[in-house]
Amino acid sequence: MSNCYASEVPPDSKRRKKTKETTTSWSMLPDEIALICLAHLSRFDHAALSLVSKIHRAMVASSRLFNLRQEMGCTDVSMYVCMKVFPNLTPRWFILTPNRRLNPIPSNPYQVPDSSSFVVVDGGIFVIGGLINGIPTSDVSFLDCYCHTWHRIKYSSP
Repeated sequence: MSNCYASEVPPDSKRRKKTKETTTSWSMLPDEIALICLAHLSRFDHAALSLVSKIHRAMVASSRLFNLRQEMGCTDVSMYVCMKVFPNLTPRWFILTPNRRLNPIPSNPYQVPDSSSFVVVDGGIFVIGGLINGIPTSDVSFLDCYCHTWHRIKYSSP
């Protein structure tokens, strides 16, 4: 009995021509071109991209990318939420994602527990005053909405 499939399957050397495979690397792009590509991505994609490598993380965190996104009008509208999540009575901060999920962001280490006021300015949120054990405070902190970092604002009274 003959093998009827023997003539149909060519040996490995005949099945495929050897070709030199070339791959393009992100690092081969000039920085300005790479930044323009990144500027078109959503900020939520930047978070995932920053996990790829140190180079990607540095590009995503750069002020150059932030400024370029501003110039190109590629900014995302984001909703920030500050709320107390039981049983923890310290307010926590979240950002509402496009798929309607609340993703936690680093909470304010200077957060006053009650009755703070919030002022939104281009690129950030000021948290002003509030009550600590029922006593008013004039503490001010600032959330950089691009980097999700908190800064305590120090000022001298007049």
